[in-house]
Amino acid sequence: MSIVLKPALIILNSLRYAYKFILIGILILIPLAVTMYYLVVELNKGYDFAYDERTGVEYNLALHAVMTAMDEHRRLVVLGDGQAKAAESEVDQKIADMDKINLKLGSKLEASEDWEKLKQHWAEVKASETLSSEQSGYEHTFLLQEGAALISHIGDTSKLILDPDLDSYYLMDATVIRLPLLAKQIGDLRDRGKQLTDKKAISREDLTDLTSQATEIQIGVNAIASGYSIIVKENPPLKANLEQPLEQFRKDVDKFLFALQEGFITYGEVTGTYDQYAEASRTAINATNNLYLTDAKQLGELLQSRQSYFSQVKWFVISIVVVLVVIVCYMFIGFYSSIMRAIRLLLHSTTEVSKGRLQTRMPIDTRDEMKSAAESFNHMVSEMRSLIGASSRNAEQAAGTSARLADIAKHSTESNALLSTSIQETATGTNAQLQSTIDSAKAMNEMATGIGRIAETTGSALQVSLESADHAEEGKLALNRVVSQMEAIQQSVNGTTQSIGMLNDLTKQVGQMAEFIKGLANKSNILALNASIEAVRAGEHGRGFVVVANETRKLAEMSGSSADGIADLLDQIQSTSERSFQAMNQVQQEVQLGGQTVQDAGLTFQLILSSTRSIASQMQEISAAAEQMSASSEQVSATIQQIADIAKGSSEQVDQMNDMSSRNLAAMKELSEQADMLKNLSHSLQQQIDNFTTG
Repeated sequence: MSIVLKPALIILNSLRYAYKFILIGILILIPLAVTMYYLVVELNKGYDFAYDERTGVEYNLALHAVMTAMDEHRRLVVLGDGQAKAAESEVDQKIADMDKINLKLGSKLEASEDWEKLKQHWAEVKASETLSSEQSGYEHTFLLQEGAALISHIGDTSKLILDPDLDSYYLMDATVIRLPLLAKQIGDLRDRGKQLTDKKAISREDLTDLTSQATEIQIGVNAIASGYSIIVKENPPLKANLEQPLEQFRKDVDKFLFALQEGFITYGEVTGTYDQYAEASRTAINATNNLYLTDAKQLGELLQSRQSYFSQVKWFVISIVVVLVVIVCYMFIGFYSSIMRAIRLLLHSTTEVSKGRLQTRMPIDTRDEMKSAAESFNHMVSEMRSLIGASSRNAEQAAGTSARLADIAKHSTESNALLSTSIQETATGTNAQLQSTIDSAKAMNEMATGIGRIAETTGSALQVSLESADHAEEGKLALNRVVSQMEAIQQSVNGTTQSIGMLNDLTKQVGQMAEFIKGLANKSNILALNASIEAVRAGEHGRGFVVVANETRKLAEMSGSSADGIADLLDQIQSTSERSFQAMNQVQQEVQLGGQTVQDAGLTFQLILSSTRSIASQMQEISAAAEQMSASSEQVSATIQQIADIAKGSSEQVDQMNDMSSRNLAAMKELSEQADMLKNLSHSLQQQIDNFTTG
């Protein structure tokens, strides 16, 4: 999925949010505009289709009026009636009216050329005064055929013949094809009846032709009636307007066919008078023309209604789309404002936290995914505040402990210095004792004086040894206190290390929460993409949801970006905690080393105390020996030799005590330096923690 979304992410991540929304809005509006364009084009096609059909009906109405006038002129010419000239003037008037219609619609309907031919033919018929009535009837028949052909042509060019609705189609079929043909056929039979009446005889061919034409007329009437039944079924309101003209048409045509049967076909000869037959044909033609006018009027109204419908639908769709676009833009701007406000709040909150102000809280005033993000952020800050507070308290304890350790180390250093001075004095006294013992061995004559000096020196050495033992005891107690303080410091450092480790673990947990938020954003993005796919499959019904799904996907991507920002901040905090953890580990190691050094110093003091006690004991023996020498001179030589040996051993032991005291002093100085370093580290940790404001 990441590979599929990579191009989109590259493009979107390179843009600011305003441009992201503009880009997405354009991508949404383009298919909407294309769909709107094609919908309007289709509605315009329907509108233009109905308009073209209306122009065909208008043209055919005028042309039908011309044909009706020509048929009347033919009837009068065949009858030899003197009113033919008046009918001729009527035809010229209808042609003049037709010229106006042709001037307006002829080129569009591709009818101008045929109309000019029809006019030319009429002019020739009108100018031919030598034609007999029969020949004139034939010419009129050709004129009417040309007119019928032109009506049919208009049906093609105006797309009437392609009408999609059944009601208007059968009205078109009646006006364009059947009714003009029926009027011509009835007129032809009317003129044929005049010819047969004049001949007073009917041949077999004439009878067959009359029967065939009568059958075609009957078929045409039945077809028109069948078509009208479909019209009424599809559009019941038309029944009221069509029922009476249709019934009159059928009744008058039936009368004409009955007159044709009775006058020419049934008996195979002419019966009755032509006037009755001519009247029946005229009535049938009038009924046919009346039905034509009614059908043409209803067809025109249907086409006008259809044209109005397409126009209304087009403007309705445009209005709805415009309103929806305005609403979508309004909601889009509102959504953008909401997102930008949430981002600004998040940036402000994270900036405040980065400055160490852990009392910062992100306000929660929405119910969307940003509410969960804000709650997680506030929970994270609360946890960090608790951790930093605990770390601050631990740092303060570490600083206090370090200060106490430094004081103890300072006092221990001073005590060791005093001890070193005492040991040096003891060494000096012991050397003097050794020199006196040697002098006593060399000058036995001065034994009394030497014994007295030895007694005095031994008493002084005993006093010094006792003082050294007391000082060594005090040093041991001080070292014990130092060991206890070092153990307390080590426990405090261990607690601080554990706290920093817990802080590091909690920051990792917060990082996992940020990863969870990021994963949730990715899943929301996948769900938005699936919703967009399903909405596209739903077509028109899912178009609106595509917008919501894409916006949801953008919101999920922005939540993922915010989670990445939180993860980066947590990485910085975790890095700082890790450095603090490493520093505390180093402090812990230094404290352990100082504790070990103090323990070594304690062992050294133990040895010094043992040696000092041994010296005190030996000095007591020397004092006893000196008293014995005063009482028993016989043992002087052996006692002096013993004193010399003891004095030599004492000198060596004092030298060892001096060395151990020097090493102990150096160790205490190092302990003091380590305590100062621990104190500085505690202060540094305290300063870092003080950068965070928890209250």
